[in-house]
Amino acid sequence: MKLYLTTDETKTVQGYNNIIVSNGSCKLDGIFKNSCDEIIVDNCLDCINNSLDFLKILSSLIRLNGVIKIYGIDLRNICLSYINGEFGLTEMRKLILDKHDIFSISDIFNVVKEVNLEVLKCELNGPSFDIQCLRKN
Repeated sequence: MKLYLTTDETKTVQGYNNIIVSNGSCKLDGIFKNSCDEIIVDNCLDCINNSLDFLKILSSLIRLNGVIKIYGIDLRNICLSYINGEFGLTEMRKLILDKHDIFSISDIFNVVKEVNLEVLKCELNGPSFDIQCLRKN
């Protein structure tokens, strides 16, 4: 099984179970532990209440040798970009307004380490990050 989580109701990925994140929650009914080959979290983790705890739940859904791909924004880089004048207050508000939770990439790494996932890729591009992890055990 493959999951695609997003806040954009118009965005779907063929071959994936597309799940919409709304009102701070995400319904994972009928999805069992160790059942997913791949999970894509597309810029929506920060739209979920208690997002880092939710990430632990998602990691339990990944089967052996399965991958989770997490795309989002990094609080530290948002602040640095704002302080360095890379964008203004209007852009900063757009990035953080309406978020249920906000965190830095180090917070995600702490969860990844706690649930024994192996980081395959980690890229920062301005305020955005792309993390891909593998479940080895």
